[in-house]
Amino acid sequence: MNRDFFINKEKIKRICFVLTIIAMLVTVVTCALVIQPKQINHNFSKEGINANDIDINLDNSNHIKLSMSAKSTSQITANGPCVSKQITATVLPATATNKKVSWSIAWGEDKTENVTDYVTITPESEGSCNATISCYKAFAGDIIITCTTQESGYTASCIVTFVGIPSEIHLSSQLTATQGNVYKIGVGTTYTFDVYADNIFHQVGDEYKKLTMTTTGVGSFKVGHCSNYIQSGSWDWNESSIKSMQYDEVKDELYTISYSNNKLSITLNKSLENYYQAKKKIDGGRTWSYTNRFKEIETPCYLEIKFTDLNNKFEKIIKIQYDDTIVSSVTTSDNYIEF
Repeated sequence: MNRDFFINKEKIKRICFVLTIIAMLVTVVTCALVIQPKQINHNFSKEGINANDIDINLDNSNHIKLSMSAKSTSQITANGPCVSKQITATVLPATATNKKVSWSIAWGEDKTENVTDYVTITPESEGSCNATISCYKAFAGDIIITCTTQESGYTASCIVTFVGIPSEIHLSSQLTATQGNVYKIGVGTTYTFDVYADNIFHQVGDEYKKLTMTTTGVGSFKVGHCSNYIQSGSWDWNESSIKSMQYDEVKDELYTISYSNNKLSITLNKSLENYYQAKKKIDGGRTWSYTNRFKEIETPCYLEIKFTDLNNKFEKIIKIQYDDTIVSSVTTSDNYIEF
């Protein structure tokens, strides 16, 4: 009997131990379900936006979202240059009754300078979800713009930095462009252009200074086989050989172009009017025979040069045309003389 009692006592101990473990697990799970930390504004999304010279990153939450206008504006004010961009706050849910917000601005780090000397935020009206961000000069560091709902105090923010994003491309040259950005050049002279990105503050970040260049020949002309009789100077065209050619097909033969470190050099080797694919003397040297020699212009011909920033956000196009007022060759009154 003592042995049976001992066995039953051991079983009871084991059962109590198992029940104790189960009770502890239930308590832990219950606490985990009941005591949850409050989640506020953890679902952030970042969006980088270029606003000419400033870079803006948006931090949005599930309660309020910020969005930027696609276009920025530049102007010269009484206080100097200014770049502005529109920002809009969207208060969620859409059915919320009080959608008024407050806007504030501050340095992202400790600075003694007045932040509004560099960037300002101006709402359309008190409590408006629409506001204007304006930058007045270059600055270092981050500027934080915060939008706060007047009800419940939910926030969204954007980080504004000055990175010197260019907004236009300029050229500097000894030549003066005519209307339509047309530069006229003569044969045999090398012309140089300094090409540079710029913005309203004239401060462009190093990573934005490099520009790409492409060239395209525009227009068409007619060529054909012909003979030039040296003694008389007359021309005889083979009409069946006449055909059209695109200026782009011959641009590499007409021009020598180099572009490096935003410096363009261009030389017109010969005018289109002097173009031919081949020539040789026949008839005992009395006649020049030409293959596919220029005959006449079909549509205006010029060289188009396009400069583009690395982000393909803006470009500058110029046109190069032959200037027929510049001396390019000389001929004599007689091509052939006999005594």
